[in-house]
Amino acid sequence: MVSNRPHLKNPIETWGPIFLIILTAAVYVGGAGIPALLDDADSFYAEVAREMNLRHDWVTPYANSIRFLEKPPLFYWLISLSYHVFSSENAFTARLPTALAVTALVFVTFKMGKLLFGFRAGLLSGLALGMSVGMFLFTRIILPDALFTLLLTLIFYCFLRWQRAERKTGPLLCIYALAHPHRSAQSGVLLVLLCQRTIVEISGQAIPYGLWDGPARAFLVTAPRVAFPLVSLLVDVVLAE
Repeated sequence: MVSNRPHLKNPIETWGPIFLIILTAAVYVGGAGIPALLDDADSFYAEVAREMNLRHDWVTPYANSIRFLEKPPLFYWLISLSYHVFSSENAFTARLPTALAVTALVFVTFKMGKLLFGFRAGLLSGLALGMSVGMFLFTRIILPDALFTLLLTLIFYCFLRWQRAERKTGPLLCIYALAHPHRSAQSGVLLVLLCQRTIVEISGQAIPYGLWDGPARAFLVTAPRVAFPLVSLLVDVVLAE
């Protein structure tokens, strides 16, 4: 006899992700103001964002009235927005975008782990990342790396959704949109997609996830970031001779 009673969802599946996000936000957002701004990268990036608001110029970043074009401006925009929203320029508002990026990164890690290996693996992977001592200590310094890692993780999550989707357009557009601010990431993602599509066309089968699948794709994404400066250096040496 088949029961007509609705399937009750496990409370852990309902409250687990919420607890994960609250715990991560409490640690990173709650500790965003500690310690005070340091004299190295902390003060430098915070100053670039401050001068954006001071100059009302969100196109060209300045540091100590000197143009600073070595980093993408998205990170500065977020810090400037934090300054504007809270009407204050301090350690907390300067580190708030990084804290929110880590919180979002933990959630995306959970979603990716759940998609690949199930709910329990996703929850534990998100918890491991959020409670990592290295992640906490590293984000005591204002650096764009947490935001960059979030964008790369979102790219791979969209890539996994693209693999499984019947309609490929939506996830594929998300991949290009997220990869667009970073040329190295965009080139790596395009290479991954090209290799994936080529192997599928040749073999007629989807690529299974194996032991070296993750490291191989990570290499394809990071390789352009290393290769471009090396090629540029080689060209400069050849031209100098």
